[in-house]
Amino acid sequence: MSDTTAPAPRRSPVRWSVIQRHSNERTRDAGLSTISREFADAEVVQVAAGDFPTTLRRCFESAVDIGNPWTVTIDGDVLLLPGAGVTLAVLARRMSRSAGHADVLVHDKVTGEARSAGVRLYRTSVMARALDHGDWSGRERPETQLLASLEDVVAWSPAVLVGLHDHEQYLHDLFRTAFIMARKKSHRIAAFRERWSALQADTDFVALLAGAEAAERPELPTSFASEDYRSLSDEFLATSGLTEKPPLHPIPSWHELEAQVPPAAHLLRRPNLGARRLPAVWRKAGNGTRGLALARYALRRGFEHLRS
Repeated sequence: MSDTTAPAPRRSPVRWSVIQRHSNERTRDAGLSTISREFADAEVVQVAAGDFPTTLRRCFESAVDIGNPWTVTIDGDVLLLPGAGVTLAVLARRMSRSAGHADVLVHDKVTGEARSAGVRLYRTSVMARALDHGDWSGRERPETQLLASLEDVVAWSPAVLVGLHDHEQYLHDLFRTAFIMARKKSHRIAAFRERWSALQADTDFVALLAGAEAAERPELPTSFASEDYRSLSDEFLATSGLTEKPPLHPIPSWHELEAQVPPAAHLLRRPNLGARRLPAVWRKAGNGTRGLALARYALRRGFEHLRS
């Protein structure tokens, strides 16, 4: 990997572990390379145990066994941006004592937005508590449900961008993402399909459209075993004239990673006061909302906060 444009790694004042949770995504090795670059002095491990709930438990067990005070979990479909390690160290130092974990932002290729997906900063003590007292029964959003089941454990969601999500993925993984999204977020899928249709010069968006089309077949269930998803995606991708990508090589350079960040989203790269104290409004601004629309959104969020 060429890293001539990346900031020099600095020794972190935070003692932490970093765990990559993966299911053999196309970006697994590239993601691990970005982790090693950003966390040069951390203990880094990979965890893959089949389905996500089992992988999640193995991840928490690994973090507790290592025993560092802080743990960062990063999914295999995430590529960290330059400076992410320093940014997360700042957030660890500034996290309130009441907060047990922080859910930060990645730029998501599928939606075109900065959103929470695939990177969390944990107090490892919270992971130990979850193993002993958490509700592990969730299958829909298992990590969210698990953390919500812990009394007095507060979540923090600073609007800070640290990585890229679902960039450089296998087409069959993108197909599955769109299929599930079309079934579970039907109120937004029309807008997403319009966006994907305008971007079909990139085969990733053709694969996403194929997944959304498959979701319209009423005889198909919402959930499949992974091998069934693969068979279905092969059928639809072939109809769309697509063949699967080869493994990711070479690993994208730091310059190539930076080029994927939209101009407005650079606002989200620093853990400043706006990102920490007004995260919902700050994220809107980083996703391109401006002027009167942003002011209206800020007022609405302010009134919602006062009512709560």
